[in-house]
Amino acid sequence: MARWRNLLARWTVLAIVLVLSTAGLAQDKPLKGVALVVGQSRYASLAPLANPANDARQIAALLERLGFEVETLMDADAQGLSGALGSFEERARGADVALVYYSGHGVEAGGENFLVPVDAVPSEPKGFASATKLMERLQKSVPVTIVLLDACRSNPFPVGATLIDDNGRPQPIAATGLGASRGVTPFASDPGKPNAVGAIVGFAAEPGKVALDGEPGGTSPYATALLKHLSAQGLHFADIMTLVAEEVYLDSDGRQVPWTNASLRRQLYFGGSAEPSSDERTPIRTERRGLLLTIASLSSADRAQVAAVAREKSVPMGLLFATLRAAGDKAPKAPDEFDRLLHAQGEFAQERLAASGAKLSDPDLARLAALADEAVREGALDAATEFHRQARARMEALSDGLTAVESGAAELRKERASVYAASAATWLLKFEHAKAAEDFARAFAEVERVGDGLAVRYKLAQAKALADQGYYGADNAALDAGIEAFRDAADLAPLRRNPVDWLKAQAGLGNALATRGDREADAARLTEAVETLRDAITAAPADTPVDLQVDLKSEFAYALLLSGMRQPGIDQLDQASMVLGETTAQVPLDRQPAQWGRLMHRMGAIQYEIGRRLADPTTLEAALGAVDAALEVRTRDTVPLDWMTSENNRAIILSELAARGAGTERIHEAIKAYQAVLEVGTRERGPLLWAETVANLGTAQALLAERTGEGKDLDAALASFRLAAEEMTRERAPLRWAALQDNIGIALRRQGEKTRDAAMLNEAVAAFRLALEERRRDVVPADWAATSGHLASAYWNLAQVSKDAEALERAIAAARDAVDGTPRDTLPRDWAMLRNNLGGMLAELAAMKGDAALYVQAVGEYRQALEVFNPDEAAFDWARTTGALGETLLEAGKLGKDPALLQQAKETLDQTVEIWKVFGDEKRTRSAELLAGEAQLALLSLDVEKKLKDAKGSAN
Repeated sequence: MARWRNLLARWTVLAIVLVLSTAGLAQDKPLKGVALVVGQSRYASLAPLANPANDARQIAALLERLGFEVETLMDADAQGLSGALGSFEERARGADVALVYYSGHGVEAGGENFLVPVDAVPSEPKGFASATKLMERLQKSVPVTIVLLDACRSNPFPVGATLIDDNGRPQPIAATGLGASRGVTPFASDPGKPNAVGAIVGFAAEPGKVALDGEPGGTSPYATALLKHLSAQGLHFADIMTLVAEEVYLDSDGRQVPWTNASLRRQLYFGGSAEPSSDERTPIRTERRGLLLTIASLSSADRAQVAAVAREKSVPMGLLFATLRAAGDKAPKAPDEFDRLLHAQGEFAQERLAASGAKLSDPDLARLAALADEAVREGALDAATEFHRQARARMEALSDGLTAVESGAAELRKERASVYAASAATWLLKFEHAKAAEDFARAFAEVERVGDGLAVRYKLAQAKALADQGYYGADNAALDAGIEAFRDAADLAPLRRNPVDWLKAQAGLGNALATRGDREADAARLTEAVETLRDAITAAPADTPVDLQVDLKSEFAYALLLSGMRQPGIDQLDQASMVLGETTAQVPLDRQPAQWGRLMHRMGAIQYEIGRRLADPTTLEAALGAVDAALEVRTRDTVPLDWMTSENNRAIILSELAARGAGTERIHEAIKAYQAVLEVGTRERGPLLWAETVANLGTAQALLAERTGEGKDLDAALASFRLAAEEMTRERAPLRWAALQDNIGIALRRQGEKTRDAAMLNEAVAAFRLALEERRRDVVPADWAATSGHLASAYWNLAQVSKDAEALERAIAAARDAVDGTPRDTLPRDWAMLRNNLGGMLAELAAMKGDAALYVQAVGEYRQALEVFNPDEAAFDWARTTGALGETLLEAGKLGKDPALLQQAKETLDQTVEIWKVFGDEKRTRSAELLAGEAQLALLSLDVEKKLKDAKGSAN
């Protein structure tokens, strides 16, 4: 995830006030800057504003420190505002940079933005100053014009109020905010103005949106961000405005996003000494700015997802963004795993913020702890860990001088433990779980004998850090250490004395065991995870906090799911579904919509697996209902990555239902859903995930082709599969690549079968053989069997086109492999269909070779298929196989002149006639009648032949 990397490598520090540069040219001379700062708070007839006066005073002081010649105007009426703007335009002539900052009411009308004087009257809006025209005039005389409008507050005028424009026409005042400027007019190439650079207009909020005024007595969010970043040294001014925009976005919890319109022909840098060049907080400021630039580079989907989790967890958005930036390429890309990471980091952020403000007796320790807390709040995690390092060093130096009595004092030990614990919590935010575990272990060692619950808390934290190191780092040794640490925590907190901590230890232990067991061929740890969590839920006291009950049941359902995926049947999957149902009932939708949505999403996934295994449309419909319910709260606008995961599952369920039903409506719905998912899950964001979705889209398109018989639908499916193969390569994901080759083979086989194209069928055979190079029986036996079945079908089609007995023999060998690898008890329909197909292949080879023994083998395969197919549960399959059996008995009886086989054929075909009559299939009924008649004639012929033979024998 390179998008989380530090973007500060381009910074260059310059110790000058203003610098303009172009490619290959830098002008390092100080430039003359003039500024007008306007603050409008005390409106006589309009709603007064609390903060513009504060905004203006502080911005003016900052600009003076940056070297501007500043004029400040407070609470100006129409005459004063107009006069000040006119005199500023005169004063700006000959300057290199002219900057206007305005804080107060502002409105948009007729495509222009206006500044509102303090004597404006609601009933007669007039005397307004046009910010748009001010900029146009300044552009004509000053190389660089900067206008910053902190004036996007709600419209204070009545609905329908108008302004009279220059042509005497009334223009309606917009209901909210300012509008996109009618023209930040770029300088044209003018030989007389070689230093012309351009203009920048900055709005406190997006066009048409309302800006916030801030807490009374403070400064507006926009002014606060300008004060924080306008003096950043060595940054292009466009980057400074990006810092300002992202700062406001974070501090307003996403409610306000500033907007900048720039027309610069050269790069513009601010510098100077408005902020200390080096102090203890410099690393915090520098890292914060790097974080803001990183956030600006993220996709809207990532931003929205992080923002949603930050709100759910009530932690600063900037801190959650910082944790992901620290994770970098180690952060998972799969939406489900990414969401899990976000929630885990959100919880760590909660815990770290709760640990802020620890009281420490040593002043230096207290200072360093406060700096670390500030760095964490700002998302400056590198700076925070450095302050923690200094604090640990200071603490250890103090410890060396303590007497034995002092070093054993409980309060001193608690202080030392809190220093270690704060450091550990910050390491967690940096995705450094192993280092966090080390510091939690040190904290535990300090208070192990204090006996007031801190020891259990730190041991649980150590165990969780070790388990997370094992999970995210694929580190089984760390996971094993985490399992033992959870056991130790449970021993420290016996159920009767400390039930809450004991249950937390059991929940963590169960999750760690399930994670470890999922990586092993042996199911013992998965079984232990299920038993551990079941026992904990049973032992939990009635007054166990609901949140803890939900955690335990969620972990239990997860362990059941992992275990159930390993086992035939649906027993554990069914249990997981029931447990999730109970859990969901304990999570109120109105108060915890995000958690409720996650549970419903998982419920849909489990029910889908049950429905798929049972081939049960009712359960699949229930799965679809659960996912649809999840999507009511996991919307595309609020949590796009969660939405993408659920919408993708919805498409998969729709495809499964479509495959088991009739018509094309749900196939089209699935295709539409996959296409929507691809709008969010782009190739750039996650190439393999994108490829998987494209491949699934291809599967739906192939199913559509089966229903419509349209070559264009099959062409679309093949195009999707081949597009997916560009990213899903054998080297990157061998088993997924093999699955894709299998899909390509299926599409080619179907197209080759339809067009009777031997070359295309040979391509299909080649694709299946490639798939089997990775889908080996010893690795993925079920997939090996499925692809072997597909290969058998491809060879069969090829034999039918080319009349090649060798191809048919290869088909039979592959089909036998498929039957051998498909368990009848867990996949009865698949097993029966493979038997049916094998019977057809044997019958065709028997016809080619005139081999009665092969016909007998074919009969045996059909009879085995009919042990599963029956008129109640698989009527159509039963009818087709019964008809095929009758026809094969007929051919075997004719070839071997066997009246017993012919009699069986006659009886079976008579039964088939009645079956197709029930179905109302006249074509198949007539065909079966003809075959039954043929069997009757064959019997009569044998009878006549026997009588003639007997008569001839009597005559002799």
